[in-house]
Parts: sequence; structure tokens; C-alpha cells
Amino acid sequence: MSAYPPSSGASVASTAHTTTTAATSQHDTYPYQCIEQILKDFLVYLKDVKQRYSPYHDDGIDCDSPINLVDGYTNNRTLNWEGHFEANEHKEKLKFFGRAIGKHLHRIPKENKAIRQILETMKQAIREGMHKEGLYRRRHVSVLVENITNLLQFLQPIDLEKLIDLMKNNRLAGDNMEGHEVVLLLGSVGSGKTTTLLSLAGTSFTEVQVDGFTHLKPDKFLDPSVVGYETSYGRDAMTRALQTARVTLDGRELVVCDTPGFGDAEDFEQEIANGLGIVRALHRARSVRPVLVLSREGMGDRFSAFSETLASVTRLIGKPTAVHLKPINYVFTNYEKRHRNCLCRQFILMKKRPRGDEEEAAIFGLFVDDIINKTTPEAQVALPLEDGPHKLLLSILEEKFCVLQPKEYFVPSVSDSALRKLKLQLQITLRDIVNSLSEEGYDLAEYRMNQLTRLALVLPEASECAQLGMEATLRHITVARDRVANIGKNIQHVKHKEFTQLLEAMGTEIEKAVRTENLRCVCEEFERNCDPSKRKTPIECETFCRQQIQSLVSFVSQGIPQFDPATMNTEALMKTRGSFLTGVIRLKEVSEILGNAPGAEKVTPAYHKAFDNFHAFVACVLSQAERHFPTSPSELQRFERQAWFLAVLIQGFLNKPDSGTGEHEKMEELENRRLKLMLRLEIKISDTMDFVANTRFPDGKEEDSNPDSLPLVKLSGLRSPRLLLLSVSQFSRLCKFLPSKIDREEIERSVSTLDKKVINFIKCTCSKAESIFNRMEAMKDQQDISTSIRASISVRHDLKLVVSEFKGARKWSIEIEERTDDAWERLLIVEEAVEESIKSMEEIMSRHQNLELGVVCGMLGSKYLCANKPSK
Repeated sequence: MSAYPPSSGASVASTAHTTTTAATSQHDTYPYQCIEQILKDFLVYLKDVKQRYSPYHDDGIDCDSPINLVDGYTNNRTLNWEGHFEANEHKEKLKFFGRAIGKHLHRIPKENKAIRQILETMKQAIREGMHKEGLYRRRHVSVLVENITNLLQFLQPIDLEKLIDLMKNNRLAGDNMEGHEVVLLLGSVGSGKTTTLLSLAGTSFTEVQVDGFTHLKPDKFLDPSVVGYETSYGRDAMTRALQTARVTLDGRELVVCDTPGFGDAEDFEQEIANGLGIVRALHRARSVRPVLVLSREGMGDRFSAFSETLASVTRLIGKPTAVHLKPINYVFTNYEKRHRNCLCRQFILMKKRPRGDEEEAAIFGLFVDDIINKTTPEAQVALPLEDGPHKLLLSILEEKFCVLQPKEYFVPSVSDSALRKLKLQLQITLRDIVNSLSEEGYDLAEYRMNQLTRLALVLPEASECAQLGMEATLRHITVARDRVANIGKNIQHVKHKEFTQLLEAMGTEIEKAVRTENLRCVCEEFERNCDPSKRKTPIECETFCRQQIQSLVSFVSQGIPQFDPATMNTEALMKTRGSFLTGVIRLKEVSEILGNAPGAEKVTPAYHKAFDNFHAFVACVLSQAERHFPTSPSELQRFERQAWFLAVLIQGFLNKPDSGTGEHEKMEELENRRLKLMLRLEIKISDTMDFVANTRFPDGKEEDSNPDSLPLVKLSGLRSPRLLLLSVSQFSRLCKFLPSKIDREEIERSVSTLDKKVINFIKCTCSKAESIFNRMEAMKDQQDISTSIRASISVRHDLKLVVSEFKGARKWSIEIEERTDDAWERLLIVEEAVEESIKSMEEIMSRHQNLELGVVCGMLGSKYLCANKPSK
């Protein structure tokens, strides 16, 4: 004798382990749902253990006995419990379920003391079971089964999934019975209803021996739809819901229907499915021929079981005082052919036995009288191995009475206790939906809503709760979508930082809205199955998201102008630089934050198109700036606008995070070109400053090699460099864009130094002009007139050049003009005096007509009139 069940249960345990692991990973956020699934799997495993351990009583056996265990590998019966492979396997299972329960125990709210207390008790029992001295002692497995059953009933008074499956199967059976003539097989558990159905459907059988008893095993199936129908080799219930088979007999199409065994409602789910689902399926039939299947085992001395069967049938077909038995036929199983003529005598003897309860006695009497009447002289005995399938069916159909009004004949019958449990479970499920919606636990809400809607389709009693759940769900979805729409409206009136924040918030809300899509689909399916004309379900999430994102993209893109290099108006486009850059950057953010949202498949292509447009425009402006590099102050203003435009757009884009899609690399290439262009300008400015700084002016302090000549400096050649520096200093933004950021004050100092040099030079030149003139006047008496005239003409020539240069330089600035006014006036006086001196000397020469004068005149003529003639 083994103290541990054989290894055949490993598959059950393995299945439970896999299901629990999947449930834990899939619904890790929802502890109640996880625990519910874990406990169901644990209960399946423990029931399997308990069933295989059934030869031993709950008090356990002596684990230290050397004959308790059989090693599956060595067949050694002397092994102790300690170290046995089956014990270790059981310990691992207990450890696994203990960890799974403990993982979610701390997540159960403290106010749910009852649930936490039961879970703590289970954990303690599991810990005890993992030690040698506790294993299978003190009804260990039974205690665990009891605790889990209690907790499951607390968490879920009605197993909705089980109820849905049962009701769904009954409804499918009702679909098959719709408008057909039905042969309905009734009876207790193990009475042979399924075997009778298979026989009527043309299935052949073979005899098999099971535990020393002979049983019929289906061999060949004429109808493929009944292949999965299981038959029992004992009193165990195999049929949990209606099972049907269509049979055509002489052109007459019938539906044979097998029912769960009466008295087999071991739980509330089965009771509800039997009392409501079966009856409502029968209501859809055109007519029904009830057949009460009675087995030989149930007809021996077990009259109490027969009475229970009769009571169940009575609840199905009406009140005991108004039972209409004429449509009921009786078929007997596990009898031999010879019993057909003597079965009526058995019921005659049964009738003579006293019955305790008056109502029960009345029902019993009615049925026994009806059975005696219909089994005399011959009863209908099912003989699958002897008779053909049609013989028994024809015998049933020969009866002239049948139920022509199934809705009136078959009465729903469910206990008040089961209905209260159902109502409580519906309320719990509805509460779970509302709570999970408020906590944004959409997986659990979907799970519960799906349960309610599926149940409502097969059980009208759940429709009201399903409707309330749907309305709560749709309200939540509407509110979630309103938040997205409101953000989409507000985002159009904010600045850039707030835009990013709202866009991220919009992405979060869209993600929540997306997570509600499965819930929306559940509601839509429920509406479509219930009342398609009253549609409340909103549009698909993808359509909604596409509408919101398209509206946002349209708003962001409105500031991005279309660019065509052939017809580009650079000045006009540069005026829109702010909206241009903002539009591209915002569109980039939209593509990054919302690019994966449903319906946003066009966002990224729109951004790429806008960026290409933006990049082409910036590159075009940069190329223009490179081609038209400023060589004069007049060109610098246009260049300054271009430089500022390029810096704002390029650096404004590069200041945003790199998304790794290649746009930054392209803009960095433009930035390198821009820096080279600005470096080129910086070099030009630096060279100009150096040129100005290195320009020398005679200041009169150094030794003069030609005291009778004025210093000649081309001040006009300094005008453009000076204007360039002056213009750069006036364009403060341009100075900031230079790589080394040349100081504006430094440029201004350079211009100021140049102006001071010019002022000083003008003053010095004026003083020298006066000195030369005075010296010439003093030398007139000491030299001939021709020499004086030549010297004066030379000075007059120099003065004209100087006056011309000074006249232009004095216009450079008001300061230069004001500070050189005196010197300028003096210089003009000197120029006028020189001119007058020359005129007077020429008049003197014209009055003296002698040889000396002729020579002098010849010399003057060769000087002025004949400059190409050689002088004598």
C-alpha cells in the first residue's frame, strides 16, 4: 500500500502549474483574478491527489512504516517516506502554490480580513505539508481542499466561466432543437441516457470488462457529431449539459437529446444550468417526447434514488398536483430481453411499499401507476447489442401523446439559494468592473465585462448587470476620449514648452484610450447581439486616434510653407522662419511621441516631408550666402539677415534631442558649412582690423625727406574697410554668430583709432601746408620768378589731391568733420593763397618782354603746356 498517489496524476499537476504561471504573468496587476485562478488550479491538483489517495482515510497513515511506499523505479517496498520521489514531487507542488499565493497575499487590502485569514491558514497548512511529520497527517489534503473551496466561494459565489460553458452548451443544444421534434432522455446519474442516445444515433457497441463488470463501449459511430460523447462505466456523472443527435427515420427528422443526470447538480452552476438552461432550450422545440430512462442498478432496492429521480422530473414538468404524465415514455437499461414482460410486476411490488412523506407518496404513486400502465404487457428495454437503433426509436414514436406546448409543459426550477448566489455574483462582477475602471485596470474590466456579456447572451437574468456594466464602461471610454480631445484643443494655444508637456499628456491619454479598445469591442459585440438598432458604442479607437492626430498634424503643419527653389522668394520665406522652425520641431515631437499610436501611420512620413522641405530651404539660403559673400558694407545687411536666419533655424533644430533618424546629421552638415562661412567673415573682419591698425600716417615728428611736398595718403582706400567695421559693429547679432565672437567694442575701438589718426593727419597736413606756403613766400626775393612759379604749381597740385581726399574723409563722421573744421578752413585758405600767388607771378611774367622772360616763358610752357617736352 502506498501512502502517496501514483505518478499518473503528474499531468494534472503539470497542467495546473502551467495555467497558474500563465495567469500570474498575464494578470499580475489584478490580485483577485490571479488568486482566483491559482486557487482553481490548486484545487484541481489537490482533488486529483485526494482521489488517488482515497483508499486511505483522512487521518493519514504511519509515514514511518517501511511498507508505505513503492518506488516507481526499483519496486522497493522498504523505502521510507523521506527522500521518496513522489513525496519530493508533492513538496515541490506545495512549494510552488505556496509561493504563488504568498506573492499576491500582501496585495489584498487589509480590510478584506476574511480573505487574508483564509490565505494565511492555507499558507500555514502548506508549510506543514512540506515537512515530513506533517505530510498527509491531520487531514492535511482535505483541510486544504476545504479552505480553498471556502475561499473560492467567498471570492466567487458562482463560477461564471463554468456557468457560461454549461449554459452555452445548453443553448447550442437549443439551436439544434429549434423547430424540431425532440426525443428527450431523462433519468438519474448512470442510468444509461448517453448510451441510449448513441444507440438511437446508430452507434455500435462492444462489451468490455472494467473492474470485473461488463460494460458497453462505443465502437463505430454513424453520426460523427456524437464521437465526443462520453459514457460512464459506473455511477460517475459524465454529462454536464444537453447533448443532441439528429436522426432521420423514414424521412422524418428527429433530434434525440441527452440530459445531465437528475440529482447530479453538485454545485450551484449545474443547478442553474439544469433548471434554466435546459428548460429554455426545450422551449424552442416544436414538440417533445420525454423519455424517462431507468437502469436496473437504480431499480433494485434503491427506491430512495428512484424517488429523487421522480421528484426532479416533477420539478421539470410542473407542480406535483398538476403533473401531466401522458407524454412520458419509459425506457429501461441494463435489462435483458426476457425482462420486458415482467418489469410491470416489479413496479406493482414497489407501489405496495409505504412512503413517508405525503407529497412524495403522491408523486411516487402517480409515476408508478403510469409506469405500470405503460409497461403492461411489455416494457421498452434498450438492447444496443441486439436490436437495431430504429426499433426502440419507432417504439417511442408510436406513442400518440407528446408535448406540443413545451413552454407550458417544462417549468424553470432553481432553488432560491442558487438564485441568491447568482445575484450576489453578478453584483460582485459589476463592482469589479466599476472598480477596475476607476483604477484603469482595463484587463480585469475586460475580463469581467466579457464574462457578463457572454453570460447575458445565454442567461437573460444577467442582462441587466451586463447593461449596467456596459454603460459604466462606455462612460469611462467617453471620458477618456474627451480628455484626449480637450488636450488636442488646448495644445493649439500654448508655447513650446507647454506644447511638449501637453503632447506627452496626450500620448498618455491616447495610450489609455487604446487600452480600452478591447472593452469597447466587448460592448459593441454585446450591443450587436442584443439590440443593434440602439447603438451606443463609440467608433473604433483607431479611427478616433486618427481623427485627433490628423487634426493636430494639420494645425502643426500650417506654419510650414511649401518650398520650391525655382520660385523661391527668400525674403518672404525668411519672414516666416519662426513658424517654419516651430512647425518642423513640433511635427518631429508629434512623430516621436504619437508615432506609434493607432491611426498615426501618416505622422512620420509627414514629418520627413516637412523636414526635407525645411532642409532644402535652409541649404538654399546657405548656398546663396556662400555665393554672395559680403565684399562691401552695402551687402553686409543682407548677409546679416541670412546669417541670423541660418543660425536660428539650424541651431534651433540641433538644440532638440537627437532621435537617431539621421536628421541631426544632415543639419550638422549645414551647421559646419555655416560655421565655415562665418569663419570666412571673421577672417575678413580680422584682416580689416589689422589693415586699419597697420595703416601709417605722417605725423610731422619724423624727419621729413621732402619738406616742400605734402604727404599724400589715399584716405579713400580706407573708406570701405572703415565702413565694413562700422557696419559689423552696428549688427550686434552678426558679432555673436562669429566663431570667436569678436567683441563689438573692439571693432568700435579700431574704427575710433582710425578716425583719430585721420583727424591728426588732416591737422598735421594743414600745418605743413601753411609752413610750405610761408617758406615759398619768403624765398621769392631770393630766387627768380620761374623757380617760384614751379614750386607754387607743385604745391597747388599737392593741395588739390589733399583737399579731395580730406573732403571725402571729413564726411565719414560728424566727429571728424567737427574736429577738423579749423584745419580745413586753414587748408582752403592756403590753397586760395597759393592760387593767387601763382596768378600774380604769371601776370608779372607777361608784362616783361625780354630775353630772360622768354627763357622763363619757354620753361613755363614746357612745364604746363608741353609736359612731354624735355626741359632745358
